[in-house]
Amino acid sequence: MVIDFSHRGRPFWLPATGWGNGLDDESWAAIVDVRSEYAADLILLELRRAGVPGYAAPVRPPRPRTRHQDPGTERVRIWVGCRAFGTGETTILHALPELAAHLGGSVLA
Repeated sequence: MVIDFSHRGRPFWLPATGWGNGLDDESWAAIVDVRSEYAADLILLELRRAGVPGYAAPVRPPRPRTRHQDPGTERVRIWVGCRAFGTGETTILHALPELAAHLGGSVLA
């Protein structure tokens, strides 16, 4: 028996707390974790310019934050549409140096 989930849309299998770049796909693959929502927004913009569907959502820590952990530490996971995974990978790799310079440090989490 095959169940048709197409009517449920993208949020059905991606975290509901996330946001996309306006492009859609039928299947998604996680591609990179970045250090901030701002960095994720910039990468989603680059992906959109390249015609690659993108989606980002905060990664929730598996346990409560410890006293010694920086409260500003966040991690955002980015997914790309599977049909454009290779283009997404290339786009992100080309964008990382400029993003790191713009953000004043490493972009990757």
